[in-house]
Amino acid sequence: QVDGRVETAKRLGEETMVSSVDYVAPVGLRGEKGLHYSDIFSVGVMVYEMLTGKLPYKTSAEQQRNPLRYQDWHYQSSRLHRKDIPLWLDLALEKACSESVMQRYHVMSEFLSDLSTPNTQLVGDRESAPLMKRNPILFWQWVSAILLLVALVEAWLLTQL
Repeated sequence: QVDGRVETAKRLGEETMVSSVDYVAPVGLRGEKGLHYSDIFSVGVMVYEMLTGKLPYKTSAEQQRNPLRYQDWHYQSSRLHRKDIPLWLDLALEKACSESVMQRYHVMSEFLSDLSTPNTQLVGDRESAPLMKRNPILFWQWVSAILLLVALVEAWLLTQL
């Protein structure tokens, strides 16, 4: 723990989390007590921002006014901002910045290890995941293209009658 955080907590009370809204973990936004998982989230956001100059979540004004809507925030791959970031590093950042505590790293040393050494299991899990999970935008583009094709064929068949 950071000494300054302990001192601040003593002055404000143990139930108050001190953080910027851009870096605070979802539990803090919901008013729940933060744990070490919250620190992992915050460090993940800071590393992401140091690498890209951006934050990992694009939020609407409504989401910022209502932090309980945090589940609507979606991680943006760091590779959107910097093509030279390897997949394994982006996956480590995504895991650290996960909204779900269960999907986030459980100890900081795992995150730090994955920042310095490629985690082949993370990469393998991503590569074997369904297209909807790997690349939801591409998935919906394909679905839209298929539906358009079906509609065009149907319209053509109706003109043939």
